[in-house]
Amino acid sequence: MKTTIIVPTYRRPAFLDLLLVNLEQTGLPGDVTIPVVENGAPCGAEAICRKFSTGGGVRYSYSAPARKSAALNRASAWKSADSSA
Repeated sequence: MKTTIIVPTYRRPAFLDLLLVNLEQTGLPGDVTIPVVENGAPCGAEAICRKFSTGGGVRYSYSAPARKSAALNRASAWKSADSSA
């Protein structure tokens, strides 16, 4: 079963890093996608995601509007595109 964990983030690089470390350590199944959408002013999430993207599960995107709903909609669009592929 494919699992998607959507992570909107706004100016919390330390928390994002901690979250991704903990998710990595839980031993998630191989078919997990983690779209991380940084919104508002960029604050380092892209560099953090690069550290975890070697397995292909973590995907980074940036959304200029500092709104959680914009971040969730962007991540949801990725999920929909992946499901139809």
